[in-house]
Amino acid sequence: MSAFDAFQGQYSSLATQVSNIDVFAAARELKGTGTATDAGFWMNKVTQNLQIVSSAFDMYNNCSLNYYLVGFGANLQSINGLSNFATNLAFRVFAGDDTTLTELEAGLV
Repeated sequence: MSAFDAFQGQYSSLATQVSNIDVFAAARELKGTGTATDAGFWMNKVTQNLQIVSSAFDMYNNCSLNYYLVGFGANLQSINGLSNFATNLAFRVFAGDDTTLTELEAGLV
């Protein structure tokens, strides 16, 4: 979860940092490193986006998203996989003794 939290934090801060040149200019002025230029703004924007890509790969590796994507893809690759998924989901929804979905819903809220 720490990799996902780091990715989410970097992504949300990226939206404000690279949204416009005024935020970049204010940060440069606060830091005392001179005035902001368009070239510097775009170079900073590229660097920030590359850090997000690196963080996304880190999240992919640490959260084992490959296993989840393979498991989800198996449900969509054939009629047998899709019918198995639908049957499993129907039993989870309509069976009274299974609380997996209600616990998941409570965890997401």
